[in-house]
Amino acid sequence: MKTFVIKGLNLLLIGGVLMGYQSYAKDRQKEVDAHREEEREAKKAWAELEANKVTYMDGKFRGTGTGYGGDVVTEVTIQDGKITAIEVIEGKKETPEYLEAAKKLIPDVVDFQSVDVDVVTNATLSSNAILDGICEALEESKNNEK
Repeated sequence: MKTFVIKGLNLLLIGGVLMGYQSYAKDRQKEVDAHREEEREAKKAWAELEANKVTYMDGKFRGTGTGYGGDVVTEVTIQDGKITAIEVIEGKKETPEYLEAAKKLIPDVVDFQSVDVDVVTNATLSSNAILDGICEALEESKNNEK
């Protein structure tokens, strides 16, 4: 009788573990399916962006943004329709430390080919001035397209 009870308890224990695992597996499968759907949506959105991608005319274009101390002038170089270089030409009235810190966002703009990048903490106004100048320069490149 004792053996029967032990075997019965073991069977119940194993059954409980299997049921718990099955529940976990179903939940995990839902997570995997949701992740796959997110990936599909992201790929679809990326394809749409690529299809509607703006092309820029090659050359050097200047734009101006307003920082804490005044105007910040940037020069954007476009080669083969892509941003290849960005230089801050003028920002005399900006606090030099903040302007230098804000320039750290320039490689991100070039790498991502977008002004949709994070501004530099503690140099927000200078960062926004640089980004505004880049946007203006890019608009000039689009307006000059033939």
